[in-house]
Amino acid sequence: MEDKVMIGETPTRKSLISFLLIVSVFGIVGAVCIYNVLRVYFLIPFQYYMLMSILTFVIIILFLMPLASGSNERIVFDNKYMSYFHTKGYINQFKEVIRIILNRKENQVFK
Repeated sequence: MEDKVMIGETPTRKSLISFLLIVSVFGIVGAVCIYNVLRVYFLIPFQYYMLMSILTFVIIILFLMPLASGSNERIVFDNKYMSYFHTKGYINQFKEVIRIILNRKENQVFK
């Protein structure tokens, strides 16, 4: 039997999906705000309003999604090894979120 002790937390698909739903609300609010600002102050066609709103939504999702990776450092002790996992930087946290969504194996820094 292999006992594991973990210091830190591991994000799961369920936590990422719940965070994505929360971030989607902020994205929709941002998109609606951009739509209304553009509609009031600029005389451009409707398609541009919608394009800018969708672009705002996507940018908000992309900037906030790496925050969903949660704890960026953790240590796992088992009977044979001590494994250290960390993600430093925005791009690496974004890769970590994608790795969790795709259900791939994680890379430890040292074992």
